[in-house]
Amino acid sequence: MAAAAVLADDIAARRDDIQLRSRIAAGNPAVRAYERTMLEADLAETPAGFVADRLGVSAGADPRPPVSAALLMPTFRIAFHLWLDSGQKGQLRQGIQRALGAAGEATDTLRRPASR
Repeated sequence: MAAAAVLADDIAARRDDIQLRSRIAAGNPAVRAYERTMLEADLAETPAGFVADRLGVSAGADPRPPVSAALLMPTFRIAFHLWLDSGQKGQLRQGIQRALGAAGEATDTLRRPASR
């Protein structure tokens, strides 16, 4: 998904700031929870804006951009935390692509009728 690539590039550009904020928040659970919530809300604007631009609509007036962002964010969150836990090895963009592939596989699995 191209929106995921835009999000990965946004994170890469802010990497130093995100690392600093993460280190500061690491020692305080309340600050960490707040920081995580604020970062995720801030990041959700990137894919919503991307989808709105692609569709030629307003993200505030059309439900598709925020719905797309809402669907992308849990998948992104998983990839992001795996990347952080790995010591930020490799490219975040590749991790997001793998996570999106896993989400697609999960969707396919859920669509299949149960075998009896």
